[in-house]
Amino acid sequence: MVVRVGWHGAGMFTSSAVDERHTLPRDVSEAELEDALVEAQRRVNAAEAERASVVAALLTRARAADQASAHMSAGACHATQEEFVADRVAALLACTKATANAMLDVAVEASTHPGLARSWGNGDIDSRKVAVVAELMGLFARAWNDLG
Repeated sequence: MVVRVGWHGAGMFTSSAVDERHTLPRDVSEAELEDALVEAQRRVNAAEAERASVVAALLTRARAADQASAHMSAGACHATQEEFVADRVAALLACTKATANAMLDVAVEASTHPGLARSWGNGDIDSRKVAVVAELMGLFARAWNDLG
């Protein structure tokens, strides 16, 4: 299957399956294509940030349910909802549990750094940069705590 890309102005491309050709609009400048690519990536980044926010909310609710359950069954040892959040995410998104765990890790890290989450939500950075920056911020925070 080959994809036809169509230009719809204002930086918007759409794609649909076609017979055997790959066509690009001929009247679109190189600069317009580059702008469309950058805008598409910003939307992807923002969508990933939104997904992370939802994943973090699932985790927060699971933790709250576990706390409520722990108060009701003091001392009893049982499975928690929190430990199955990655399984739920993997099943819902049809991805591996490793991928779901990575999503959870980035979602938690982003939720603890509002400026980082805001940049991600605006589409300014991608999920990989969020993960790297959050990890470095954690290392710096631990190093700072070790100094004082």
